[in-house]
Amino acid sequence: MAYQQREQYHDRLNEVVEDLDDNIADLKAKARIAAAIARPEIERRIEELRRKREVLRERMDRMKSAGANGWDDIKAGIHEAIEDIRRGLNDAPPPPPVPPAPPR
Repeated sequence: MAYQQREQYHDRLNEVVEDLDDNIADLKAKARIAAAIARPEIERRIEELRRKREVLRERMDRMKSAGANGWDDIKAGIHEAIEDIRRGLNDAPPPPPVPPAPPR
């Protein structure tokens, strides 16, 4: 892959990563307002997503110095890491429903 194409690909990946980061931030916001019972599980999931996000960043960093021979493996690893994060976001438990207001 030519250098210019690689840079364009990297830019597109950065956009995907920013979107994933936004989703993780949304999950963190939900954890802050979650009921005490749900909070530990949500926080555990956030930490898991944070580790997966770091793996993605490391793979993207390797992409910058990859030669033509290793390019396909790195690209596949990046896509795998993105999908792993997306699955983690989709599997995240929804926030607990807001309890109804007590009767007056």
